[in-house]
Amino acid sequence: MRRRSTLTVVVVTVALVMALGATAALGAASFSDVPATHPFCADITRLADLEIVGGFPDGTYKPDDPVTRQQFAKIIVLATGKHTEAVDNQNDPTFTDVTPALGIPYPFDYIEEAAKAGFILGDQGKFNPANNITRVQLALVIVRAGGSGLADPPAGYQTGFTDVPDYAQAEVAKAKFNGILDGKTATTFDPYANATRGQVAKMVSRLLDKIGEPAPQAYHDADGLAGGAAYSQWWTLDAAGSGTKPTTTVGADFYRCKACHGWDGLGTAGSYANRTGMSTGAANRPDVSAADLRAAAGSKSFEELYGLVRNVGGRGIDEAANAHPDFAAVLSEAQAWNLVKFMREEWIDPDLLYDLTIDGLPVYSDTTVEPPVVVKPTLTYSSIGVLGNETEGQALFASSCASCHGADGTTIALEGMSVGHFVRSKPNEAWFKVKFGIPGAMPVGLVTETSDMQNLYKALANPANFPDMP
Repeated sequence: MRRRSTLTVVVVTVALVMALGATAALGAASFSDVPATHPFCADITRLADLEIVGGFPDGTYKPDDPVTRQQFAKIIVLATGKHTEAVDNQNDPTFTDVTPALGIPYPFDYIEEAAKAGFILGDQGKFNPANNITRVQLALVIVRAGGSGLADPPAGYQTGFTDVPDYAQAEVAKAKFNGILDGKTATTFDPYANATRGQVAKMVSRLLDKIGEPAPQAYHDADGLAGGAAYSQWWTLDAAGSGTKPTTTVGADFYRCKACHGWDGLGTAGSYANRTGMSTGAANRPDVSAADLRAAAGSKSFEELYGLVRNVGGRGIDEAANAHPDFAAVLSEAQAWNLVKFMREEWIDPDLLYDLTIDGLPVYSDTTVEPPVVVKPTLTYSSIGVLGNETEGQALFASSCASCHGADGTTIALEGMSVGHFVRSKPNEAWFKVKFGIPGAMPVGLVTETSDMQNLYKALANPANFPDMP
């Protein structure tokens, strides 16, 4: 979980600011010494907005001041989302010169978290927390923090720097190749000079360009399983809703996420490619969207997704239209964050559960003939559960499902089908209900791990063991 950070010189008054977790993130426009023309303005603004760095009580940022090693440990932990409320290693500190007596959570816990992540190594059991961090030390830590998010330079890549020590050649080269650092000149890196607050902001901002921004606190607090339940029926108690379905003159599909985007989130490119809507003869529900929510979840920032979910100013839920509703008017902020977490962490990639072949264009109305004809593509599911283990899936069904559905899944009819038949006919939908529940019928979180779902699908795909209804 993230906390506010600050970059300060270690003096008594500033130590008080540190203890308070820094001043509120003011944004560069509020830092009197960081005008819009400052070379690090955009980077400082970005990190301040993310509460990774902060300013001083007098409204300044002091971009040319040095940064201590303990301060940078906190910055890099916040930037990579490694901070949690738990305090690590209080009884067994990693470094002999960093003990809880220095302060909790800052600097002790942040240094421990940075060490646990492998970002900092220390020297002969010491960390020297109050020493200023040098440019070469900064490069080493940032490259470690970047991990696989940073590309390896090609063989023979040269930085042009002639003053980089041998032990840091690879890291400085990688940082420069990824656009994270610059030299003082074309041939000098000045490795042992102190890194300034402005330089740190620039390098950390460039690192975030490669690895992505850290999640806000509200995202950490969110419940992705409740978000999945909300994707289907946001008003239910399972979805952290009121428990009362809205009273509207239009059908519920006009305000259910899954109705527009499909259980798989792929819209017209997925399992809802043949689903009719307003323009194709089904007046009680919207057309399926062409938007790919799965792609959006992977490309948008946390805040962007949150804004997309809430859609302030969108259509009312009691309006029959092909447009995203104003969910800000009916969902709590926590529910919106739950949906964001669901989309980023809890959706199961359908390719891991089954193959889908779509023969033809997404459903449309052919107006070249009279009367117009609705044309649907043919959807074919195959390889259901092919990546799973059937024996383990049978054991999972016996322990988690058989008490309600019977040993062979035929005790309860699901839309007139046995469990096995339902999975074989609607693999796009079955996993969702197993994971996120059916209000009043199936609890949330019955099976949550993708590997378990693969095993379950593998078992249920076999009609010899899980036949159709008699």
